[in-house]
Amino acid sequence: MKRHEQAVRERKVVCYPDPDGTVTLLGTGLPAQRAQAATDRINQLARAAKQAGDDRTLDQLRADLMLDVLDGSYTGGQVDARVEVTVALDTLLGLKDAPGELAGYGPMLGDIARQVAENSRQHLWRYTVVGPQGRPVQHGTTRRPSAELDRKVRTRDRTCRAPGCRMPAIRCDLDHRRDWQHGGESTEDNLCTLCRHHHRLKHEAHWRYREIAPGVWAWTSPTTGGTYIVPPDEVP
Repeated sequence: MKRHEQAVRERKVVCYPDPDGTVTLLGTGLPAQRAQAATDRINQLARAAKQAGDDRTLDQLRADLMLDVLDGSYTGGQVDARVEVTVALDTLLGLKDAPGELAGYGPMLGDIARQVAENSRQHLWRYTVVGPQGRPVQHGTTRRPSAELDRKVRTRDRTCRAPGCRMPAIRCDLDHRRDWQHGGESTEDNLCTLCRHHHRLKHEAHWRYREIAPGVWAWTSPTTGGTYIVPPDEVP
């Protein structure tokens, strides 16, 4: 982990001449997830150009598109950079540190896999959660809310919206009330601030909550069926 952090701190772009009169341009020490997302974007743009009838090879298109994007001459359409991560549920929850896997790159440290999930806010993520025997137990996609939406939801909720919890919203997760893989979107109405403990309680212990009035939440216990009402946070 320390070697990885040191390498990322020393990241750089280098450019040097080749004997044949061309130039090699490369980046070193790049975070794996961002480099893989950038590679995916170049590949998608190259394939789109090829399908549109461009007679250059895919390798030529990738090289030319990289230069077009970097020197500002690219004027084509936009695509979503995609990253696919496979990680054990225990690792994702911070209970273990088994390696994850970044598609197109290979194994990555468990802590790095968690950071990939935690820090990305712009890319579309495809994920696979695997159980204790290494078998996939869930697949899905998720898109992190924009920074503006993130601030809006945290300002609205102020604290964790679970019963009796006073964890400030700034230190909470943003939970999709209706899970993304079940059709829930990253919208203000579908997001709620939950501290990490209560976020896990929802997904692991199957507690359920719903909004019964503006800012009023009703939590239901999976064992007793009891309901707990959480009123809106008072503005000082």
